Amino acid sequence: MNMFKQKLAELLVVTLMVSLIIAVPALAEETQDTDSKTQTADEDPLADVDESTIRSAYLILQLQTQLSQKLTQYDDIEDQIGDTQDELTGVRESIDTLDEQIGNLDDLISQSESKIESVTGQITETELGISDAMEDIEMRELQIEDQKSVAADIIQVLYVKKNIYYDDDGASPLKLILADGSVSDVTQDMVYLDLIEQTSEDIFDALQESKDDLAAKQAELEEKNLLLSTLEEDLLAENETLNAEKQGKETLLSETEGKESIYQELLLLSKQQQDEVQDEIENLRSNLDLIEDKFYSSTAILTDEQIQAVMDIKAEALLSNGVLGSSEFLQLDWPVSPSKKGLSSYFSDSSYVSVFGVQHHAIDIPTPQGTPIEAPADGVVYKVQYDSESIGYAYIMLAHRKGVVTVYGHVSATTVKAGDYVYRGQIIGLSGGMPGSIGAGLRTTGAHLHFEVWQDGIVVDPLDYLDLTEIPINTLRDDYLERMQEQIQNEIDSIKNSLDILN
Repeated sequence: MNMFKQKLAELLVVTLMVSLIIAVPALAEETQDTDSKTQTADEDPLADVDESTIRSAYLILQLQTQLSQKLTQYDDIEDQIGDTQDELTGVRESIDTLDEQIGNLDDLISQSESKIESVTGQITETELGISDAMEDIEMRELQIEDQKSVAADIIQVLYVKKNIYYDDDGASPLKLILADGSVSDVTQDMVYLDLIEQTSEDIFDALQESKDDLAAKQAELEEKNLLLSTLEEDLLAENETLNAEKQGKETLLSETEGKESIYQELLLLSKQQQDEVQDEIENLRSNLDLIEDKFYSSTAILTDEQIQAVMDIKAEALLSNGVLGSSEFLQLDWPVSPSKKGLSSYFSDSSYVSVFGVQHHAIDIPTPQGTPIEAPADGVVYKVQYDSESIGYAYIMLAHRKGVVTVYGHVSATTVKAGDYVYRGQIIGLSGGMPGSIGAGLRTTGAHLHFEVWQDGIVVDPLDYLDLTEIPINTLRDDYLERMQEQIQNEIDSIKNSLDILN
């Protein structure tokens, strides 16, 4: 209905322009007799003014109003461009900061990897030392076993020999006298026996001491190896944390660069709109100058009272055709229906910030992978970022009337291309978001549609433009419940007003 009224108003303006073109050539002739006419205070101020003159004056006022509106729109777009440039500057600063942080993380990761490499080398060296020590211990054990065998033979010889020369009380004089050989030979044998016994004991003790030393060295090396292994585990955990942080920063950088692209597109769109408005302003000024020249060159110049009467007629015409008092708000339909669980993330959701560490300037609508996405209003496809062979972040951007731009993220397929005109309810693509799927991007936890709304270059809460009654009430936050109650009350009031008009 509002669209019909707007078209009717535009048709009225065109009709007036055509009427003016027909009426202006005869304007001077038709108004030559106006000097002879008089007017009283009780008469209509436009009673003595011909219809073509009124139409001409009305058209001038109409063009002046349009020109004023376009100048205001131009200033608004100028402010919008400034805001977008500020946002773009902030995003670029964030990109520079993230680049620097990623560089620092690369340095830390490099240092961590060097430490891990050094510790790994030390562990290898220690393990070789442990292996060598174990081989030496095994060798010493073999030597000790051999020495035990030799010692057993020596002990047996000593036992036999000493039994010849000794009794329980020590050396026996009687046995010494009865022994074969001279006393000196016997004495020499006894010295040799003592020397052999002592030497065997010394060798055995030395081997045992060497084995004990090696065992102590092995234990020391094993303890060192345990410490190095623990250090290696800590370094690997630190390296994993650094790499995870780097991946997070790279993901954030990728998304921030995506935002930069969006801001650049919005900036370009705003500048194009500004150029179009500038052209419209120039055309309006040119037409206004032409019509005013023709109008004021005639003899039918309206008085202030007559001009005010024309302005009143204009206001009534615009109001009756729905031009005045019309809302600049664009109502959007849901691109996908909210599930029974409601939304998984709200606009500027604090829980999202706590998980991902960044602001969430959108709403997330849980929906099965591959759900058709419908255009929430008529518009033009401004950009499609999509690669059918990539899991990189994919999105569609639509430009609508009244300065509204919508963005659809994590799409798994698209059915439109840049420049296409789409109608409200038309399917523009398929939802995605499953980790590892086409178009999902790196930061996603499940199937859903990421939905953004931009108003005049500023990101805004999409729920300000959507019907809240479609969301399950038990899932809504309190602040949105209050807003939904206001929506319902406004609809009730609107119905009552319509009934009053009919009555």
